[in-house]
Amino acid sequence: MAENQSISGPGGTKDLSLYIVTGTGQYSTDNAKVYLGDRYYSPASKDDYWVLVFDRRTLDLKLNTIAGPSALPKGIEVYDGNPNYMLIVIAAVEQIFRVPQGPFHEFLKRNGAYKSLEEVELMWERTGSNEVEYFNYVLVSVMSDSDSDLPAVGTERLAYKEIISLSMKLIAVPVGNDIFYTPVIMGAA
Repeated sequence: MAENQSISGPGGTKDLSLYIVTGTGQYSTDNAKVYLGDRYYSPASKDDYWVLVFDRRTLDLKLNTIAGPSALPKGIEVYDGNPNYMLIVIAAVEQIFRVPQGPFHEFLKRNGAYKSLEEVELMWERTGSNEVEYFNYVLVSVMSDSDSDLPAVGTERLAYKEIISLSMKLIAVPVGNDIFYTPVIMGAA
């Protein structure tokens, strides 16, 4: 199926699988993939943070970009603060000194980053790049609601020099007359 086709089952919507695997090469998101139902995505270029935004109603890809560790991803402001969108962020074999900072760090925290992001920050503060050189990071969340003081809750994974493989299910949740796909972790965390 092509990357931009809408997904629906017979008679409407259905729960779908979401599978994410990080890259395998140094300094590169090159081999990272996101599988959503029978569609898959790969980054347009190498390095830094791969950021994807999907419409939770149609699962149409709205943003597919690469961001540096400090600036907000280009085009993200349209979706930030709107829980109608799902966010996926992948750092595949980043150099540890490129931990998120500034506006990008605040954006990640607001949109579900928590323990794993704190762990990599702490590792960088304590060791610099001497002991831990690379990390893989994945965040999947529903975007935060700008009308709420509560941060989004995300699913994160972190690994040092190892590939991350994350399986989730997108549950079709009826809300009024709409269906919103909500990411849910499969199995034990």
